[in-house]
Amino acid sequence: MTQESGTARLTVPVSQRDHQQGPATAPVTVVEYGDYECPYCGQAYPIVKEIQRRLGERLRFVFRNFPLTQSHPHAQHAAAAVEAAAVLGKFWEMHDSLTLCGTGRCKRSVLRLNGAVVASVRERAACQAREYAQLPPTHATSPSAPRSLPSSR
Repeated sequence: MTQESGTARLTVPVSQRDHQQGPATAPVTVVEYGDYECPYCGQAYPIVKEIQRRLGERLRFVFRNFPLTQSHPHAQHAAAAVEAAAVLGKFWEMHDSLTLCGTGRCKRSVLRLNGAVVASVRERAACQAREYAQLPPTHATSPSAPRSLPSSR
């Protein structure tokens, strides 16, 4: 965070790349840096849900993965599974499942199950790469395309 004229600002502003719930125009934005294996993040979950319920459209909630791999050996795998689910448009479902599951056997089961999601995303990406390779060259990728745009001056 940085301080500008007495107001705290995120060093990396919220963007379309972030996982968000609520309108971008909401007067309040809460950004959580979370680790799915962290018990404190799990304890914060119902509090965040209650704040969302109470503020409704006046709140934008943003979640950023921040796995603490030194303390939580499975946190990186959980973050990867959630990001894979995001590719399929299922970020919040996976986020909620892992957060509500807690730690231990349940979380390991969810991660194992979601290994299938990661495999599905990899398969989908490979398929798209094969389809892309079969496309005819466009003007932008053809050898005769100009290497740079002419100057507007």
